[in-house]
Amino acid sequence: MQYRKLTTFILPCGLMVLLCLSIAGLAGWVTQENIPTWFAFLHKPSFNPPAWVFGPVWTVLYILIGISGGVLWRYKKETTRAFYCFIAQLVLNFSWSYIFFAGHQLGWALIDMIFLIVFVILTMTFSYQKIKIVTGLLLPYLAWLCFAFILNFSLWHLN
Repeated sequence: MQYRKLTTFILPCGLMVLLCLSIAGLAGWVTQENIPTWFAFLHKPSFNPPAWVFGPVWTVLYILIGISGGVLWRYKKETTRAFYCFIAQLVLNFSWSYIFFAGHQLGWALIDMIFLIVFVILTMTFSYQKIKIVTGLLLPYLAWLCFAFILNFSLWHLN
C-alpha cells in the first residue's frame, strides 16, 4: 500500500516540482544576466521590491505550482482541461521571463502576463470542480502574478 501511494501521488508531485524548479532555473538564467545591465537602468515604481525578495518568493511559488501540477497529473483523467491549462501557464510563465528580460519587451511581457493570469484562473476553475486543493495551492501564485502584473505595467508606463 505504501509503495502504491508513493507512485500514485508523491512521485508525480515530486517530478512536477522538479520540472517547475528546472523552469525556474532556466528563467533565472535568462533573467540573471539582464539584471545588472538592462534592468538596473529602468525607472522603477516606489513599490518595486528589493531584488533579494524575488528568489525566495519564486522558489516557494514554484514548489506550490509543482505540487498542484503533480496532483493534476495524478488525476488528469478527471481534470483534463485543468491539466492542459496548467501546462499552458507553465509555458507562458517561462515566456514572460524571456520576453521581459532577454527581449526587453515590457509591453509584450504585459500581454503575456494577461494570458498567464487567465490560464492560471482557468486551471483553478477547472480543477476546483474535482480537486479543490489545486485551487488553494495556486492562490498565492495568482496573488503574486496580480502584483507582478501591476509592477510590469508600472515599468512599461515609466519606461
